[in-house]
Amino acid sequence: MDKNPPRWLPLPEAVGELEILLERQDDLNKILQQELNRQHALQARGVKEGPVARNVERSIARLQESLAEIEAAIDEHLDQHPDLKQQAKRLRTVPGIGAKNVLPILVLMHRWGTLTDYEGDSKGLVAYVGLDPAPHSSGRTVYRRSLISRQGDPNMRRRLFMGAFGGVRGRNALRAFYQGMVARGKAKRLALVAAARKLLTWAWAVFRNAVDFDPELASAKSPVAA
Repeated sequence: MDKNPPRWLPLPEAVGELEILLERQDDLNKILQQELNRQHALQARGVKEGPVARNVERSIARLQESLAEIEAAIDEHLDQHPDLKQQAKRLRTVPGIGAKNVLPILVLMHRWGTLTDYEGDSKGLVAYVGLDPAPHSSGRTVYRRSLISRQGDPNMRRRLFMGAFGGVRGRNALRAFYQGMVARGKAKRLALVAAARKLLTWAWAVFRNAVDFDPELASAKSPVAA
């Protein structure tokens, strides 16, 4: 039976600390990208010298230094918590999970586990992230299906979509799943959404069962509906 978990519960301490580090990393990356965009805009206008150009250049250098500091702190945190490091290593056996998205996905796995006493199912996780299909309605009339409900964290959905997009380009079970859906007549966009769901489902199974991803077992199971 599906559970209705509360909106928030505290994570295990080590996972909470990792989440804070990742949030800071995201913030710094966003600010750095803004400054890089400013630098590019200045250069496009022919402004390569002067107080503003120098200020932006110094800002970029400081941000890069701060990012390196946070990235080193993340590495040190994982070294201090080998259980988290091992969980991340297992998650990276899932097609579509790599260096850029593994740690946010690891935090998500712990969040869902904490909310559901580690008894939640993958269907509930898909809905929690907002990748579940949802109908569009006008008054009482449902007139068409949207791709997803878009509940939950949009940044996590973006990471899952980017992971799926990269994953289906490789030679792996996720690509086979995606190509199978396209061969059955699904639009590529719908198939990519389904691949993101599949990635998330596989990640939960790997995390919950503490095993590496098994492509043969995954291929033997029926696909998630788009």
